[in-house]
Amino acid sequence: MTPKYSMLLVHEHVIPESNPNPHATAYDLTMMVKVAGLERTESMWEKLLGQAGFRVVKVWRSPLAAQSVIEAEVADQ
Repeated sequence: MTPKYSMLLVHEHVIPESNPNPHATAYDLTMMVKVAGLERTESMWEKLLGQAGFRVVKVWRSPLAAQSVIEAEVADQ
């Protein structure tokens, strides 16, 4: 990917640190029960993407949707 040009978009549940969408928390419980997993918070996504060499630019949300779009770019070296 080209720095300052390429963009990574991730369409996923992003649980806010406060006031989460009830549907997103229900998915979180489902993941925990069925596969011992979890839905990630915004800070967890930032850490994961940071470890992969990306920087989160913005998390696009809608109050009507449980899912969000994370916009990330290649982090400065």
